[in-house]
Amino acid sequence: MHNFNNRVNYLMVIGIDRYQNDKYKNLNNAVLGCEHLINELTQNYGFELIVEPIYNESATQKNIIEKLSSLQFSIFKEDNLIIYFAGHGQINTHTNKGAWIPFDASDSAVDYIPNILIKDKIEDIDAKHIFLISDSCFSGTFLTRSVNNNFDISYEKLDSKKSRWYLASGGIETVSDGKPGQGSPFTNSLIEQLTNNRNKYITILELSNEVILKTGNIANQQPVYGEIKNGGHENGQMILVRTDINKNKSSITENKISNEDFNIHMKTYGYFLGQSKTLDTIENKFPQLRRDVLKVKTEWAITYSTSPENIVEKLRGILGDSWEKYEDMVTKHFEKYLKNDDISFEEAIEFLKEVSLRANGEIPSPILECLLANKTEYRIDPIKEFINNFRKTLKSNNNEKSTGFDFQVEIPLSWTVKEGKRPHVLWLTNNFDKTVLATFTVVSNPDIIQENWTREMLKEIADIKLNSEYIYEMIASEKINKISEKRIIIDGCHGIILEFEDEFKRIDYNATFYFKQYFITYKHFDLIVSFQIDKKYIDLNKAKEVYSQFFNLIMNSLIINKF
Repeated sequence: MHNFNNRVNYLMVIGIDRYQNDKYKNLNNAVLGCEHLINELTQNYGFELIVEPIYNESATQKNIIEKLSSLQFSIFKEDNLIIYFAGHGQINTHTNKGAWIPFDASDSAVDYIPNILIKDKIEDIDAKHIFLISDSCFSGTFLTRSVNNNFDISYEKLDSKKSRWYLASGGIETVSDGKPGQGSPFTNSLIEQLTNNRNKYITILELSNEVILKTGNIANQQPVYGEIKNGGHENGQMILVRTDINKNKSSITENKISNEDFNIHMKTYGYFLGQSKTLDTIENKFPQLRRDVLKVKTEWAITYSTSPENIVEKLRGILGDSWEKYEDMVTKHFEKYLKNDDISFEEAIEFLKEVSLRANGEIPSPILECLLANKTEYRIDPIKEFINNFRKTLKSNNNEKSTGFDFQVEIPLSWTVKEGKRPHVLWLTNNFDKTVLATFTVVSNPDIIQENWTREMLKEIADIKLNSEYIYEMIASEKINKISEKRIIIDGCHGIILEFEDEFKRIDYNATFYFKQYFITYKHFDLIVSFQIDKKYIDLNKAKEVYSQFFNLIMNSLIINKF
C-alpha cells in the first residue's frame, strides 16, 4: 500500500510588511499570513520549517537568494517542499516578466529577485514535489504553461511522479493586502481551505481550485495556477495528508514520537551524517590533517556520545523495512555532493574549526536540542545536561501575562517552550520526549496591594496563601496521594513545595501523574511552577529522587526582581 507518510514535508516562508525604501508602501498582513500558514501546515499537515521564517529586515535580496540556494543541500529527492512568499511584486512592462521585491530594494530592478532566478533555484532542488505560492502583485507572471486538468484522481499515481506547481494570488494585476491585522483575501482563502478540509488526502490542485473560487468571490482579483516549466515537472502532484484524521495505528505516534519530532530527527540525522562524510573526505584528501580530524571527532563524541546512534535506532524503529533504502539514498546524496565539491585546504581548516564549535554547542535549533535529548546520559539523569551548562533562560519581562512580576529561570536547553493558552499561564515547557511537563503561572491579587510592604506583612500574607490544604483543594482531585510538603524561602520570597500523585481524567483518557509544585508569593503576586511526570512513561521507583533533585535545581536558578 502506498504510504504518503514516508515523505518529509518542508516549508519555507518569506514575509515582508516593511520596506527600507519609502517607494514601497508598507503592507499589513504579509508576516501575519506566513504565521497562519506555518501554524496550519505544521499543526495539521506534518510540515516543518526548513529554515527560520524570513521576515522584514532579514528578507534582503542576498539572504533570500542564499536561503533558496541552500535548499539543494538539505532536501532530498523523496521530500516535499512548499515555498510561500508574501510581499510586493513588480513587473517589467516591456517583457511582462515579474519579480519579488526584497526588503532592501532600491528603485532599480537590479535589486529585485526575478522569476527566472527563482525558477533556476527550484531546478537545483532535487525534491519529489515543489509547490510555490506567491501572494504579491503581478505574481501570475511566473506561470509558463497552461494547466492540463485531465488528471488521474489516483493519489498514488499523482504522488509517484515529480511535480513543480505554482499558485499565485493574481495574474498580471495588483492584488489586495487586506485590512490591517485581518489577512489578505488570497491567504485567508488558502488558510480557510486548509483548516476546513476534513479529507485525509487533498492534492494541491484540488486545494488551488478552491482557493481560486473563494478569492475570486470575495476580492477584485483572480488567482491563477500552473506548471513551472523546465523544473523537473512530470505531471504529478503533491498530496497533502491531514495528520489529525484517521491516524494509522502503525504511524509515528505509536512510537511515542510526533510527526514534527520525527522530521526533526530526520533533519538531525542528515546533519551529523553530512558532517561525518565531510570529515572523512578531508581526512582522505589531506593526510596532514588526520590528527586534527581525530581531535574534532573526539570532541564531538565527548559532547554528544550516544546521540547519533540513538537517533538512528529511533528512526530505524519507525521506518522499519524502509530504513535501509532511506539510509542508502541519504548516503549517496552526500557522497555525490562531496565528490563533486572540490574542498580546498583552507575550506577544510575552516570546517574543522566549525565542528569544534559544534562540539561546544554552536549548532542551530532544533538540531542541538535533538542531539541533547537523545544522549543516553542525559535521558537517564537530566541533571547532567543542566550542570553541563546546556540551558536556556525564560524571562517574564517580555510576557504580558506576567502582569508586572519580573522573574527569570533556567531550564534545560533540550526542552521545548510554548506560550500557555490559559489566561495566567506564561509557558508550557516539555522535555523533548514530552514525558515531563512544567508550567509557569503568575497570578496577581490587586485587592491586597499595599503602598509600603514590610517583612512582617509579607510573611503574614504568605502564611495565609501557603496553606497546603487550601492549595490541594484548588488544584487536585479527590484521589490525591500526598507525598511531602515543605515551606521554603527562595530568592528572598516565601514559598511552599508540594509533592503528590494525582489522577488526570478526560473523556477518553486517564493517567496518573507525579507532581512537584512550587508556590511562591511576593507582595500581591503568586508564582506557581508545576512539574509533572506521566508515570506510564517513567519508572518513578527508580527515577523519582533524580527528578525531584532536578526540579529543585531548576528552581534554584530562579531570580525575582523585587520592587
